[in-house]
Amino acid sequence: MSFTNINDPAGVAALLEQLKSSTAWQELTAATSSNSTPEVKVPTPTPASTSSLQPAASSDAGQFTGPIDDISNILPLTGSTVASLLSQLQPFSTGPDPCTTSIDFGLEYGEFQNNDPVVNIPPFVSGRTEPAGDRRNFTFRQSLPVLSEQADDAPFVATIQKIKTDQDELERRLWIDREAIYTKYHEKVKIANTKAQMIGAVVSQHELNMITDAFKKEIFKFDHERAIPAWDGLVSRQQLELAQIKVPTMFVTSDLKDRERQQHVIKVLETILGPKAP
Repeated sequence: MSFTNINDPAGVAALLEQLKSSTAWQELTAATSSNSTPEVKVPTPTPASTSSLQPAASSDAGQFTGPIDDISNILPLTGSTVASLLSQLQPFSTGPDPCTTSIDFGLEYGEFQNNDPVVNIPPFVSGRTEPAGDRRNFTFRQSLPVLSEQADDAPFVATIQKIKTDQDELERRLWIDREAIYTKYHEKVKIANTKAQMIGAVVSQHELNMITDAFKKEIFKFDHERAIPAWDGLVSRQQLELAQIKVPTMFVTSDLKDRERQQHVIKVLETILGPKAP
């Protein structure tokens, strides 16, 4: 007997297709509909800085990681020559690929708010009638028949795609703004080098250190004042929106165990909706 790994979304999706027409599947669906309201766990309040779900690291980590994690680790700028410093400040030529980004979580209104016209999407209404608090405590197994039903609903699919589009837009903006910092300091080093060559000298270690320190401070400020707050906001917003359309396991939380359940559900949902993406 073989078993499907729940961490393999494609395998789970294939298993769903095999089970949808079986008697066991129908019994499981009926049992899910008739379940009474389970006890709702109330998350322990946490400080504001950690109250929202974070995709990779908290603000205490010192760097912003997530959809732009390829540039999240600040490069060690300790080079003793202009060439080494320039190589470390080389900006990245490509941004994140939104087509390969998962639905993960995050978006805070304000500086990063999408100013594009709002598309009115009919709210998804599930055919099930269980109380609103039921699905947040669903197990992975209980979530499967619900996800299968939701994936066949056009307004539901449109809502998921809108959530994904908003996330892609935030990632592009953060990527562009952070890369601009690298470009700025790369140019500073080049200008300092040109000026030194004009008088037959070299850039002093003191000047290189000053540029390095300024670069680190600006990257740190960007990560902690813009990127991390924006991503934390996106996390909470997506959790809330997914809960509102009754995606199993979804509610606003930063608890690691709850988030792990949510990630399993999201992976399966992405796999099921993959062929339906525009």
